[in-house]
Parts: sequence; C-alpha cells; structure tokens
Amino acid sequence: MLVTVIIALTLAASGINLLVRPHVVSILFIALIFSRLSDFEAGRIKFCSLLWFIPIFIIWTNIHGGVLGGLATLALMISGWTLARILKQDSPIQNYRQAVMLWGFLIICISTVLINPYGFGLPKTWFSIMNSQVVPEIIQEHTNVLKGKDGWILFPLGVFFIFSLMGTFPKWPRTSWLIPLVWFALALSRVRHAPLFAILAALSLADVLPYVRWAKWLACKGSKMFSRTPVRENVNFAFKHALFPFLLVVITIIFQISSINARSLAKVG
Repeated sequence: MLVTVIIALTLAASGINLLVRPHVVSILFIALIFSRLSDFEAGRIKFCSLLWFIPIFIIWTNIHGGVLGGLATLALMISGWTLARILKQDSPIQNYRQAVMLWGFLIICISTVLINPYGFGLPKTWFSIMNSQVVPEIIQEHTNVLKGKDGWILFPLGVFFIFSLMGTFPKWPRTSWLIPLVWFALALSRVRHAPLFAILAALSLADVLPYVRWAKWLACKGSKMFSRTPVRENVNFAFKHALFPFLLVVITIIFQISSINARSLAKVG
C-alpha cells in the first residue's frame, strides 16, 4: 500500500512536465546514476560499478542538456561524502586515496561533455539557456512552478519526503537522502525539474523509510501501510525486476510508432 501511494505521488509530481521529448532520457539517466550512487553509499556495490557513468554521460551529452543535472548530482554526492568523512560520520570514503579517486572520477565525468560535435560550444549553449531572462518568458517548462495552476501537485510528495527525512533524526543523514531537497528547490524554480525531483525522491524514500521513527511507531501500532520486512542492505539487482517496466516501455513505443490508439483498442475489446 505504501509503495502504491509513493508511486502515485511520484507520477503526480512528474505529470507537470512528463512529455515525449529528450527530457525523458534525462529522467531515466539521472534515476540510474542516483540509484547507483545510493547503492555505493550504502555499501551495496563497489566503485567499479560506477565506471559505467562515463559512457552514460557521453551518450547523455549528445541527447539532452539535462546531463548538467546528472553531473551536479554526482558532484554534490562526492562533496557530501567528503564532508561526512571530515566530520567523522558514516561515509563511503574511508581514506585519502579513495577521496582522490572519487574526485578524479568526477573530473573525468565532467570532461565527457566535451565529447560532442560542437566541443565547448554545446555546454556554453546550455548555460546561456539556463541563465537567460527571456527563455522563462516564452517557454513554459523553464518557468517557475508556482506561477502555473498545477504547481501545487508538486507539494504532496515534497512534504511527505521532508516529513519522512525529519523522522530519521537524530541519525546523521546519508548524502543521498539530502539530494532530493536540492532538486525540490530546483523544481520550484523551473517546471522541467519537477520529474527529476520526483524520481529522486521516490528512490531516496526506499532507503529513508526504514529509519523513520514515526513510521516504525505506526507499524508497532498495527498500521498495515507502514509494516515492512527488516532492512536488507546487500540486495543484488536482478534483471527480472526490470522485465515488466521494460515490456511496458517497449509496448508504448510500438503503439507510438504504429500510431495505434489505445482508446480505440479498448472500445473494440
């Protein structure tokens, strides 16, 4: 039941700017990168599993400017891990060598944006669009969420996430738990960031909820929604888990390419 509620909130928050365009690729890639970073922080995978980021960033660069969001997320995660290590809190960085390795990895990932037909010209264009005062006036997805009539739909997920995060205190939060807060602020500034915040919040909640004190209290009181099995930190990904979503995407693409009207099929049925 809880998973259903979270998915519903995620789809509602994403619906503000969930359109068939290259931005969808950014949603997919940022979800993939954030989930891998969360796994690395929790000790579920090794550093070598992050090396796939390099070809992903190259492909992403040549599809959509949302790669800047992915790189910013990576930079924030590594910065958070470094700060946690300095403050002697839980961190995947255990020594100086690992810190240098991760920061070097970040530099390599950032340099991938230059692997495109236009060199420095492409990232320069991205920044000019983001800093433009005119673009928000003429393109809806670059406008402030609060200016739209549907902007309120972003807040149920945002409030639920913040309330859940507060329930983990006084435990020191993982960096991956804080990243959605940054994207929530970004989502309020631009409509296009809403689905990015939504997917990161949903992924982060999977790690946050087992540590939420008020959720545990409700479970002890007999709540069916918040009752759950014990936390398992070392759960390996199985491709069978992605089979149904993959088939759903393939069927949707076939419908789109073939111009098949789902409503007409429903009527025939």
